[in-house]
Amino acid sequence: MGAAGAFFLYPWYRNYRRQVQEGKQALNELHQFIAESSSLATLGDINIDPADVTLKKLNEVLQRPPHEISARPKNSKSVAIGWACGGDLCTVRAFFLAPNGGQVSPSAVPITLWISQDNLWKSFVGSIGGIHLGDATKKLLAICAKNGYKQQNGADRISWNKDWDVRWIAKDDKITSLFFFNMTLMNGVQVKPVEFEEKR
Repeated sequence: MGAAGAFFLYPWYRNYRRQVQEGKQALNELHQFIAESSSLATLGDINIDPADVTLKKLNEVLQRPPHEISARPKNSKSVAIGWACGGDLCTVRAFFLAPNGGQVSPSAVPITLWISQDNLWKSFVGSIGGIHLGDATKKLLAICAKNGYKQQNGADRISWNKDWDVRWIAKDDKITSLFFFNMTLMNGVQVKPVEFEEKR
């Protein structure tokens, strides 16, 4: 191959090397995520109670150091924190108010809690508010009714208590994703709930 050929092939080669490195990093992060999720599962049927949840309590219940999922956009009002992670792929995720780049206090209450079932395995075997991944939707509705709150805000969203709404994604009537929104905090700072879509 002549110098001219090498000149034209170099950008392709550089891009190829970058893709290989990114692929290796993604694979390593996936392996780490599986290992962390499996380790978290050994804690058994732990429950995250939205009624009194804080960053400190999440750390205590999940028994893992928190991981800031990604850099915050400029002027962002919230920060995403995860537990049992591989890179930014996390088993449990929470969003906290942290305007102007501020740090999240241990006593901070999240505005959103999020768990989701992977296509290959159940990432989190515990529950949020007594609701597990894999539960039938009627069980979720029964729990909310037992709390005294059964106002539905759409086909897949209901009040869990006076502060929290819960949204779910289900497949074959089994819950695959849970999103808890602290509407009291969100309404206080005019933050809209994040719109989530089911992975396909």
